[in-house]
Amino acid sequence: NLVVTISRENVLYLDRKVITNKELKAALLAAHKNKIPVLIMADQYVSLGRVVEVWDMARDLGVEQVNIATNRE
Repeated sequence: NLVVTISRENVLYLDRKVITNKELKAALLAAHKNKIPVLIMADQYVSLGRVVEVWDMARDLGVEQVNIATNRE
Protein backbone atom coordinates (compact mmCIF):
# COMPACT_ATOMS: atom_id res chain seq x y z
CA ASN A 1 0.00 0.00 0.00
CA LEU A 2 0.91 3.62 -0.53
CA VAL A 3 0.14 5.23 2.82
CA VAL A 4 -0.72 8.93 2.86
CA THR A 5 -1.03 10.36 6.36
CA ILE A 6 -2.90 13.56 7.15
CA SER A 7 -1.99 15.07 10.51
CA ARG A 8 -4.26 16.97 12.85
CA GLU A 9 -2.78 20.16 11.35
CA ASN A 10 -3.79 18.99 7.82
CA VAL A 11 -0.15 18.32 6.85
CA LEU A 12 0.44 15.53 4.32
CA TYR A 13 3.02 12.82 4.93
CA LEU A 14 4.32 10.00 2.75
CA ASP A 15 6.55 7.51 4.54
CA ARG A 16 6.77 9.92 7.51
CA LYS A 17 8.11 12.69 5.26
CA VAL A 18 6.20 15.95 4.75
CA ILE A 19 5.09 16.27 1.13
CA THR A 20 3.42 18.90 -1.03
CA ASN A 21 0.30 18.41 -3.13
CA LYS A 22 2.54 18.24 -6.23
CA GLU A 23 4.63 15.45 -4.68
CA LEU A 24 1.46 13.66 -3.63
CA LYS A 25 0.12 13.77 -7.19
CA ALA A 26 3.34 12.21 -8.48
CA ALA A 27 3.16 9.45 -5.87
CA LEU A 28 -0.50 8.77 -6.64
CA LEU A 29 0.20 8.62 -10.36
CA ALA A 30 2.97 6.08 -9.72
CA ALA A 31 0.56 4.08 -7.52
CA HIS A 32 -1.96 4.04 -10.37
CA LYS A 33 0.62 2.92 -12.93
CA ASN A 34 1.81 0.12 -10.63
CA LYS A 35 -1.72 -0.81 -9.47
CA ILE A 36 -0.83 -0.13 -5.82
CA PRO A 37 -3.74 0.51 -3.42
CA VAL A 38 -3.73 3.78 -1.48
CA LEU A 39 -4.47 4.06 2.22
CA ILE A 40 -5.33 7.48 3.61
CA MET A 41 -4.54 7.58 7.32
CA ALA A 42 -6.13 10.60 8.97
CA ASP A 43 -6.11 11.95 12.50
CA GLN A 44 -9.64 11.90 13.90
CA TYR A 45 -9.63 15.70 14.06
CA VAL A 46 -8.70 16.27 10.40
CA SER A 47 -11.34 18.10 8.40
CA LEU A 48 -13.41 15.82 6.22
CA GLY A 49 -12.77 18.20 3.34
CA ARG A 50 -9.03 17.52 3.46
CA VAL A 51 -9.59 13.75 3.38
CA VAL A 52 -12.00 14.08 0.46
CA GLU A 53 -9.49 16.31 -1.35
CA VAL A 54 -6.84 13.58 -1.17
CA TRP A 55 -9.40 10.88 -2.04
CA ASP A 56 -10.59 12.83 -5.11
CA MET A 57 -7.00 13.45 -6.21
CA ALA A 58 -6.31 9.71 -6.10
CA ARG A 59 -9.48 8.83 -7.98
CA ASP A 60 -8.91 11.57 -10.59
CA LEU A 61 -5.45 10.12 -11.27
CA GLY A 62 -6.93 6.66 -11.81
CA VAL A 63 -6.15 4.91 -8.52
CA GLU A 64 -8.67 2.09 -8.34
CA GLN A 65 -8.47 1.18 -4.66
CA VAL A 66 -8.51 3.93 -2.04
CA ASN A 67 -9.14 3.17 1.64
CA ILE A 68 -9.45 5.46 4.66
CA ALA A 69 -8.48 4.80 8.26
CA THR A 70 -8.51 7.16 11.22
CA ASN A 71 -6.04 7.41 14.04
CA ARG A 72 -7.95 7.82 17.30
CA GLU A 73 -4.88 8.41 19.45
